[in-house]
Order: sequence, then C-alpha cells, then structure tokens
Amino acid sequence: MAFNIGDLVKGKVVAIKNFGVLVKLGEREKGLIHISKISDSYVKDVKTVFQIGQEVQAKVIGFTKDGKFDLSTRESDLKGNEKIVHDHKRTPDSNRKKEVFEKKLSRFMKESDRKISDLRKSMDKRLKSSKYKKK
Repeated sequence: MAFNIGDLVKGKVVAIKNFGVLVKLGEREKGLIHISKISDSYVKDVKTVFQIGQEVQAKVIGFTKDGKFDLSTRESDLKGNEKIVHDHKRTPDSNRKKEVFEKKLSRFMKESDRKISDLRKSMDKRLKSSKYKKK
C-alpha cells in the first residue's frame, strides 16, 4: 500500500512506547504516532489513550527517518486546519523562518557590539578619573 501525505489511514496499534504508538497499516507498512501528535491537548501517558490491538484512524503527515509513516490523530490535523509537511526538506516557510532568525541574530550582534563598546568607554573613563591610574 502506498500512502501520500494528507491521506487518512486506518490501522491497528501493535506497540506502545513512552514516545508514542506504533501502528500497523496493512500487511507491510508501519506508522508512528508521536506523543506530541496524539491530541491537541497535553498527553502525559500514551497508555491512557491507546491500547494494543485498538483500531485507529490517523492522518499521514510525513515519513520518519527509518521509513515508517509519520501519523497524527490530533483533531486539528484530522480536520485539515493545519498545513503539515514533515518530509525533512526545506519549504518556503522554513526559508522565511531562517531569514527571520538571521535578521534577529544580526540585530542581536549589533546591539551586543554597541553595549560592549559603551562598557569599554565607561571603564576607560573610570580608570582615567580614578586614583589608580596606569603608570
């Protein structure tokens, strides 16, 4: 079975881990529902939500590094209210975030340089006016 990002799939819970749930999708495919993708609200313990053998409906939101489907059962994901791209490739949105980060970093560096310069000037004035002048 080949699934695409955005597809709704049905599967059966085959393992419960601290970090999420492993779901069997058909004969060969497996998926992972990470604990952060189980619900829109906080989930402290995965075992309170799922049981082994339970049928689940989830949305394919990407692929894990080890070839499993990355799944979500969050209400907002199932309704499609959220743009989901988890294929670990750069998207235009991530490029924009990088540009915003770089601008913030540049502004921080300039402000830091200015503060260090002001501090040095202040220290030089204190040394010149103090009784402990350099000889």
